[in-house]
Amino acid sequence: MRTGNTTEREAPWKLEFKWDRLLPPKWKRPYLIWTHVLLKLVALITIMFGAPGVNYFEGEGYVIDNIKAEFNATVFTFLAVLDFFVTKNIIGPKLTGLHHGFKVDEENHITYHFYAEKDFLSRYPSTDRDSFFTFMVFFSLVWIIKLIPVIITLSKFWIPFTILGFTSVYLNLYLFVQTRYYRQWTMSKFFAAWLYNFYMRIEKPTIVLAHLSFKAASLFFYFFANFFTSSFIVQFLVILTLLSMDFWAVKNITGRLLVGLRWWNFVDADGNNHWKFESAKDMTRFPAIDRRVFWLGLVVGPAVWIFFVVTAFLTLKFEWMIVALLGALMNLANLWGYLRCRWNNTEQMTSYFQKWAFLNVLRRAQQPPQEYQNPVFSA
Repeated sequence: MRTGNTTEREAPWKLEFKWDRLLPPKWKRPYLIWTHVLLKLVALITIMFGAPGVNYFEGEGYVIDNIKAEFNATVFTFLAVLDFFVTKNIIGPKLTGLHHGFKVDEENHITYHFYAEKDFLSRYPSTDRDSFFTFMVFFSLVWIIKLIPVIITLSKFWIPFTILGFTSVYLNLYLFVQTRYYRQWTMSKFFAAWLYNFYMRIEKPTIVLAHLSFKAASLFFYFFANFFTSSFIVQFLVILTLLSMDFWAVKNITGRLLVGLRWWNFVDADGNNHWKFESAKDMTRFPAIDRRVFWLGLVVGPAVWIFFVVTAFLTLKFEWMIVALLGALMNLANLWGYLRCRWNNTEQMTSYFQKWAFLNVLRRAQQPPQEYQNPVFSA
């Protein structure tokens, strides 16, 4: 938490989100959260291979293979509807204790009700609840980004399906937020509080912004490159420049200031190349939330670029596959360097993850089974 004149007590509103609880080791029901993520991810990938996206801005319009488009649209519609109902009826209630849906009263009047189970804040782990809402917000933003190129290219075939994907996520988010806050919150207030809560918890917001903004800029330009210019050389140079800026900033600035790690090399008088991997002695000087944001960006970055490599390969856009491959390699280089700073050698790294996996399984096995209670609803 940052110190100064502004304190947490002065916040106009507050969410119970604890950003350091969002990693898998903290989850109590990981199978539900992974299902929650995978359903949305599979639907998104399905439409990625059909609708305009990653550099599908063509000068003469987007040419659709009717058979492929209809197949993708059919599969995507099924996945989007499946995700909506599974999230609404299974994942959401089991992770949060919140329910919403139509109800028929004794006079056969149909109304939409919002139910919160009694003592749901204490009965359901906050780690799972925080992760549920965070992933809902994340995928809502992803669908907004996906919707932009479809609208710009006037792809009439794909506009309704992309809106369906956005609606399937955002509508569930809206209804669960209304249930959680007893219909007293607007979505704008929820998003503002979500961002404000994140901002207030980080110690060095400027450095965190720099750590994430360069990565976001390179990914954004890769996604919308053909919208800005039709010259592949210009596109390649701009993306390469943004990737280089991100690599340099993460290697020389954000890693040292956010996690106390640094890696570098030098050439001695004999012409031998030496690599140095250094870490601060007192890691408690670096706030946990800043460290987690740093590592999250460091891991998500190469994962996204690898996804773009696969997408470009499957769509036979080999020139863009090379660009995405450069992005993946530069991000992986920083990830490898900081992992070496964190552990002296690969044996220590392997031992750490093996120990972490063993303790995680052991902790879950020792947890007493949770007694099921019939839900008590309150409107």
